Amino acid sequence: MLVILTIIWKYAMKITGGQWKGRNLKVPHDIRPTTSRSKEVLFALIDHWIPESTVIDLFCGSGVLGLECLSRGAGHVFFIDRSNRCIQVVRDNIESIGAGDSSTVIQGDGFRMLKKLSSHGQRADVILADPPYESELSMRTASMVAETGILSPEGILVVEFRKGEILKTPPGMTLLKSRMMGDTGLMIWQSSLSSRT
Repeated sequence: MLVILTIIWKYAMKITGGQWKGRNLKVPHDIRPTTSRSKEVLFALIDHWIPESTVIDLFCGSGVLGLECLSRGAGHVFFIDRSNRCIQVVRDNIESIGAGDSSTVIQGDGFRMLKKLSSHGQRADVILADPPYESELSMRTASMVAETGILSPEGILVVEFRKGEILKTPPGMTLLKSRMMGDTGLMIWQSSLSSRT
């Protein structure tokens, strides 16, 4: 059993704030989790957007960012990832802290799921996107969020990217903040649309 667990998850990350601060979460062994330093900087920048918000944790991996949002008072989080293994770890993490009532877990392609949720009238106040670095999906993610109109008025999109990637502000969005932490960057855009049609 110990061998099987080692294959499924490498180590635990801790929730750093809110009602579940200090709780351990599983992380699959072969994904790149958001570092503690990146999380610290991220939530210092966006913490006041979190309470009662609807959040999408895109490319969610282990769900660490979305669960951090729930711990800090988010109303509901959609966890989206195409990997069956990651989705199982997300479900385990949600169950371990008792966050099932405020979580929706979706396995599938992130871009298709954004389109599907938007077409059903779903809006998000906060979208967190930490795509695999080697895939160069950061700019495509920003463009897709803008295209679908899934952000609520004045909602924010946070994209983590690697040093050297060039990200441009999509139409209908305003760049709020940008931070570099070594080889990792954070870019935060806000919807500049006052209404949705």
